[in-house]
Amino acid sequence: MNPLLMLKTQRVIYLSLLDDGNILEAIKTFEKYQNHLKTYADADKETQNIVLKEINSSRKIFIDKLNNIAKIYLDKEDYNKAAVCLSEVIHYWSKNIYCIINYIICLYNLKQYDIEEEFLEYLKTLINDNADIIILKDLSKLYARIGRIDSAVLYMKEYINSVGENKITYEDYEILGSYYNELYTSNNHNDMQCILDSIDCLLKADELNPTSVSVTRKIAMTASLINNFQLGKLYWDKLFQINPPTQDDLFEYSTFCLKTKDFKGFEKFFDCRFTKETNPLTLLFPKINKPQWKGENISDKTLLILFEQGFGDTFLMYGYTQRLVKLAKKVIFIVQDSIYPLLKDNDLGVEILTYSFADIDNIAFDYYIPSMSLPAALNLDKNNISLGSGYIKADKELTAIFKKKYFNNNKFKIGIAYAGKKNGNKVRNIPIHEFLPLDNLDNIEIYPLMIDTPDDCYEIFKNNNVTILKQDMHSFKETAALIENCDLIISSDNVILNLAGAMGKKTFGIFNWYYEFRWFDLTGEDVVWYKSVKPFVNTSMNDWQSSISRVVNEIKKLQNINP
Repeated sequence: MNPLLMLKTQRVIYLSLLDDGNILEAIKTFEKYQNHLKTYADADKETQNIVLKEINSSRKIFIDKLNNIAKIYLDKEDYNKAAVCLSEVIHYWSKNIYCIINYIICLYNLKQYDIEEEFLEYLKTLINDNADIIILKDLSKLYARIGRIDSAVLYMKEYINSVGENKITYEDYEILGSYYNELYTSNNHNDMQCILDSIDCLLKADELNPTSVSVTRKIAMTASLINNFQLGKLYWDKLFQINPPTQDDLFEYSTFCLKTKDFKGFEKFFDCRFTKETNPLTLLFPKINKPQWKGENISDKTLLILFEQGFGDTFLMYGYTQRLVKLAKKVIFIVQDSIYPLLKDNDLGVEILTYSFADIDNIAFDYYIPSMSLPAALNLDKNNISLGSGYIKADKELTAIFKKKYFNNNKFKIGIAYAGKKNGNKVRNIPIHEFLPLDNLDNIEIYPLMIDTPDDCYEIFKNNNVTILKQDMHSFKETAALIENCDLIISSDNVILNLAGAMGKKTFGIFNWYYEFRWFDLTGEDVVWYKSVKPFVNTSMNDWQSSISRVVNEIKKLQNINP
């Protein structure tokens, strides 16, 4: 038999290895086959032509198949295997833009950032040599996938400006609008112009396709970010007309309803937080064989409340137990471990259990309710939603110990908390340097109520003493005692604001121009939920000095009242 014909049987082997997922072995066999073919370089002319044809043909078949397999792995987000495939593909197709793009995506996800950067530079040379405008859109999508949203915006804008008005699709405007929105939220960028540009692009997309569900949804949700509730309502109504709402839609709509003081809408749909497809909230104990309380008569029943979400939410909802003990035979509240020491000593007639030691199978109860569902079950509205103040009390003995240790002076004592948990919403956080105007006040002392910040960040304060407290903040029992010793609390939207408000401590709450939906009315002298918390809202996004300057003036008034 012809040796060349025998050699061709290797094709079946490496293609079968590919089908079986043995990528490295397939590549090794393929390369060996290619090298064997090249040994015929000294053969007669006719054989050389046959061999050359076989080299090109077998290579195309193999690389095509390997590239298609790489795409499958990419879709599955198996970037290791996709990268192995593409490493071989680009060896032969080094100028194939789409192979390079896919390879860069793999490098990014495999955290090979140095090689990724080099391939990005190489890709730019290929783009410059390519006259096809569509490449700009593909490059934009690439940058979006590797987290460089600013570059994604630039290339998508260049594509839209280059393609010509008659060829722009609604999807193009939608993509750019989505990038602007993502740029706003990424890396704490928070530039309001991004949201304005996002709305502008999405409205253009809506003009080109008024029945697009995704565009309508994005406008409805983005309108809230610029506090344009009229536009938001228009597009929420439109969304429900053109498409049956998803559980995600209903949840987002519920938050919109609260921020627009539509309490009925909020209460009707807020439980969708447990059933939505995107990041659904998990019930504290998923397998509870009892009904959820929806407001039924429970005068002879035991109600079990389950904490959910953040510490601040627990302090907020704990206030409603004052009403619940009048409705139920017994109320039990399971709370976070670090909250338990504080609440167990607050006698509101509620049994407090700690999560770590709560044995749900051995707790006798008739109904349960996730804590944030209490407003709906209680049928709250603007007339009865307020919790007042002072329903959480600090431990008197601990307060006295801390007073002697830290607070025994004649100065105006200000507790500050400027950021929430590390993985929380960064839009709420205030950079510490924004508090510098406090340092120009006379006769004050500053007491940070933070546990996750380094001590040296307070070195910016030169004129007034800063006392570090975190070494004594083991649970919220200690935190409450420290708060009780302060004359004033200044806080961003975080747990300290909620705890201080629940304690009835005079508090100045500083909120970004776009604030979280729970704070549905910040136009008055208090935040409605808590009567002791006075809101200060930035005049524009991240313009913290607009609020801080008003806070400083208020402190001066307080000092004049209480010299």
